Amino acid sequence: MNKLSTLIGDKEIKLVIAGNPAEMKQIDKYLHSSENILTSEEIQSVYKEKKLGDYDIFSVLGTSLVIEEIHHGDLVFGKKLNPEEKTQIKSEDVVIFHINHESERYKDLPNIPDFKLRKFRTFISLENDNEVIIAQIIPIMSELQQPHIKEIFIRKLDEAKKVLKNESLLLLSVNYLNKDIDFSFHCLSELYAKIEYVAKIKEDNENFIIQNITSIDENKEENLKKALQYLANRKINQYFCSTKESFRKEALLNIFTHAQKKIRGAFNQLSDITNDKELMHQLYTFLKKGGEVNFIVYNNTEWTLDRFIASYTLTEEEKARISIKQTPQGGQFARNDNGIRNGITFCIGDENMYVLRPNINASFVECNFNNREFYNMIGSIFDQQMQILPNIRL
Repeated sequence: MNKLSTLIGDKEIKLVIAGNPAEMKQIDKYLHSSENILTSEEIQSVYKEKKLGDYDIFSVLGTSLVIEEIHHGDLVFGKKLNPEEKTQIKSEDVVIFHINHESERYKDLPNIPDFKLRKFRTFISLENDNEVIIAQIIPIMSELQQPHIKEIFIRKLDEAKKVLKNESLLLLSVNYLNKDIDFSFHCLSELYAKIEYVAKIKEDNENFIIQNITSIDENKEENLKKALQYLANRKINQYFCSTKESFRKEALLNIFTHAQKKIRGAFNQLSDITNDKELMHQLYTFLKKGGEVNFIVYNNTEWTLDRFIASYTLTEEEKARISIKQTPQGGQFARNDNGIRNGITFCIGDENMYVLRPNINASFVECNFNNREFYNMIGSIFDQQMQILPNIRL
């Protein structure tokens, strides 16, 4: 093992905040130096091959980008951008903004680092009003169709217009704070670097060891899976959303894995679950642990649960813990968003984990692995319907 300093010399490892600068703890301000980070021969060869010495190196403070598989304590390698490159960044690039300590936003926070980490989404012209801006962004960020997210967005945009009143073009970026998504708006001059590589660090006594260095653009699906597993394993109260079908499946898998007593779900048709071997195997494992499964199905055009019974050895007692009900034709759980009624599908693990598709006709899905708010809203209604709806025979 060699010290990282043998590779980068006296190059400084800067600090970058993944989260709200106002909430940064003073104890976290000095995580790493090149003197206490060790590297293997293999990592050194990777470092030289990728010419990482040409990048700025940052130590990450905070957890608001775990969905990108960037964790507190990781090192990120950023390519400093020239004026032309700043205009060429793409949606979903992970970028670093320079913090202007003299601005209204940060003048009362004198001890915070100089940089913050965000996920870029798009450019915004302030020549347009809020509704036009939202209409332009929705194709990129479908979550803005959700009333509570739209409300957060408008509030943050109005604040940015006051602080950055002399700017005509802003960069919209996001991170994930506490139980919700958060929006940031910056001017082009504040954009500093685009992240290219992430180094995972393992603590070993008083030293830190670089375990691997990966490109941030590689294995995005695998990173999504790891991020959801991380949140579910630790029961973190963190809101996440996506339009990817793989996101919904991974969120369901984690609910089926981590639920202890009861899984409730409302689905358009049961084949949403039964046609996926991974989901069905995890549901089987949950039943073997003594769990109870209650599902409500809107359409029974494809009845496939018999395949589940035929494929797995279930005792009569285990079969008795599966209850499937069907709504009358056209019946759905629904919610009213600004006067528009949308059917919804969802799955709840115990009382604090959920996956929700808030519009049955859209691909957008949201989840949280430690929040009772959705259960409190719909749990009693669901249980009432389980009592009165007709059974689907197993």
